[in-house]
Amino acid sequence: MVMAGDPDITTDFIVPANASALDGQSVSYAVLLFPVGAINPPHTHPRSAELLFVVEGSLNVGFVDTNNKLYTQTLGSWRHAQVSIPPSVFSTGIDDTVLAKAFKTDVATIQKLKAGLAWLIIRKDQLSVE
Repeated sequence: MVMAGDPDITTDFIVPANASALDGQSVSYAVLLFPVGAINPPHTHPRSAELLFVVEGSLNVGFVDTNNKLYTQTLGSWRHAQVSIPPSVFSTGIDDTVLAKAFKTDVATIQKLKAGLAWLIIRKDQLSVE
């Protein structure tokens, strides 16, 4: 009698107690640096996936599905940055000169930001409970 199946994802690839890495859920990661013109040889990932993040340049990638169909794509670098400043920072009464210095800009810009965010700033005295 032969039995086969996927490993238990809650206990698959448990790291020994004297090592440090991700534990359980079959999660792993690697950082790879590819020189220009290098290749990553064809390989398999049974019962798993691969996530790629290109920091600089581009990378030609592909995979073959279970019907032997090849899919390819060129991945480029992707930059994303987000700075989230609560609108309340501009309604706390902090002097515009202080805000201008803190954000490395001028007072006129701070006043434009305040004007543009005015509709987002909800003050307690404007709320009514009926």
